[in-house]
Amino acid sequence: MNSKKRFIVETKCGKIRGYKSRNGVISFKGIPYAEPPIKEFRWQPPLPIKEWEDVLDAKDFGPIAPQPVVNFNPSVKSPEQSESGCLTLNIWTPALDDKERTVMVWIHGGAFEMGSGRYMSEILAKRGDVVIVSLNYRLGALGFLYVPGKTANVGLLDQVLALKWVKNNINNFGGDENNICIFGESAGGESISALLAMPLAKGLFKRAIIQSNVCDPYNLKPLEGEIYSKKVFENVGVEYDDLDALRKVPAEILIKAYTKAQKGLSILASFIEYYPPYVDGEILPQNPNEAIGKGFAKDIEILAGTNENEQKLWNLWDLQADKITEEQVNQNFHNFLKYLGQSEPTIEEFIEVYKNNRINEFSTRERDMLDEFYTDVMFRIPVLRFLEIQSKLQPNVYYYLFRWKSPLLNGKLGAYHGVDVSFVWGTLSETEEQFVTKRTEETTIISNQMMDCWVNFAKTGNPNHEGILHWPKYNLINRPTMIFDKITEVKSDPLSETRKIWNNVI
Repeated sequence: MNSKKRFIVETKCGKIRGYKSRNGVISFKGIPYAEPPIKEFRWQPPLPIKEWEDVLDAKDFGPIAPQPVVNFNPSVKSPEQSESGCLTLNIWTPALDDKERTVMVWIHGGAFEMGSGRYMSEILAKRGDVVIVSLNYRLGALGFLYVPGKTANVGLLDQVLALKWVKNNINNFGGDENNICIFGESAGGESISALLAMPLAKGLFKRAIIQSNVCDPYNLKPLEGEIYSKKVFENVGVEYDDLDALRKVPAEILIKAYTKAQKGLSILASFIEYYPPYVDGEILPQNPNEAIGKGFAKDIEILAGTNENEQKLWNLWDLQADKITEEQVNQNFHNFLKYLGQSEPTIEEFIEVYKNNRINEFSTRERDMLDEFYTDVMFRIPVLRFLEIQSKLQPNVYYYLFRWKSPLLNGKLGAYHGVDVSFVWGTLSETEEQFVTKRTEETTIISNQMMDCWVNFAKTGNPNHEGILHWPKYNLINRPTMIFDKITEVKSDPLSETRKIWNNVI
């Protein structure tokens, strides 16, 4: 950035200095929205940041929340982690004027254990003439430890406080406090489905875009959260529910403790978040699907969708993925569906439907059948259920399926979990990089289509634009679905057979 081009904005907390990027967008990074959540404030609701006196220099991203270090690119240094300084947000605006632009607030994914708001947002902000905000929130045991009556879901409370900060200050950044759309992927999508059901988040946003995931009904059980939290206490040698003693344990030790606690707890162990939002009866009073069904978010317009091969991402950590046998695949079906309370005849019916679907897709890999099953149970079906419920109460609901298959590993990953993110941000790579989609004529077209859909929906509640065929609202009669692929088109009820078999299960 050009350090000579500096811009100072007055907020209710104090003055902030921003910097202009090469494409003209002005960024403000690392803005604290809460007091440090440390010592006696660990596992407490976040406190609004106090006013500061000097001008806050917002040139660089702030530290990320404490989390396990996962670095796919050893040549890139991992960001600094800090429990005390992690609750920050970032803003990108095309101009500091009174235009009142639509505001898009991004909630990052990472299984509620990893990730941050460090996204390069200049391209989307410029193309859409929108104000972009991203944020950090507490993760893992620090954000979602569940001890009934003492602490729960403080990571969600961080998100709520960040949204309040945006609501109170964004007009000074060229944004419109009355036209805020939240959007997020994976755990970010789950967060959004939880926020839609939270009384504390009421009135903080107008629209929502959910990519890949919502809160799964079998992922929210308080009892499982309590069992897991007990393991964390046990692993650090602290008596269960003694939060005062646990507050003295360093964050890096807690990370090791909850990583260790993940072993052998559930049949869903490889597929669920260990720290999802739990239905605690207060912050998250009820399952989001139940709240949505009762009309709690009937005023919120929603665009949501999934990738066709979400589960294939996890094959990277399964060295035996290509060697799995038909017998092992069938056993996985039995184990998972029994966990969901299904009978033997129903399980056999599931196996037959998915086997036929694999044959119809001309797949010869046994693993593909299992990947499709887990993609459905963990991603596609929960998102569809969520939209089915909301579409009965809110007419402006849209559904998409991202089908573009990545060439990574000779195409074995397909349209894997997370591959859509760089398309939405327009951050395609000019070179071949690991887990970064290369910019080609084909990927650029898809990316532009998606960016314009996301921006138009955020602005008006309608994703349609000149670059795509008409995208109808979702309904339960013909289930129109926008397919993002080499040829972007609308199809009615794609993958209908595997959708229907879940009707009485989830």
